[in-house]
Amino acid sequence: MVETNIFSLKENKLIWTGTTRSDYVKDVGQTVDAIMQAVVKEMRKDGSLPPK
Repeated sequence: MVETNIFSLKENKLIWTGTTRSDYVKDVGQTVDAIMQAVVKEMRKDGSLPPK
């Protein structure tokens, strides 16, 4: 389980949080990349990040 929390330093508050789960991790680097891609996708989906 990986929890990602994004804080605004300017506003000193939590602005986004998400949890991902990986059942079988063979390559940690690839798993981290996949988690980052999933986080960005969800943040774009909910409007926290602008579209590409």
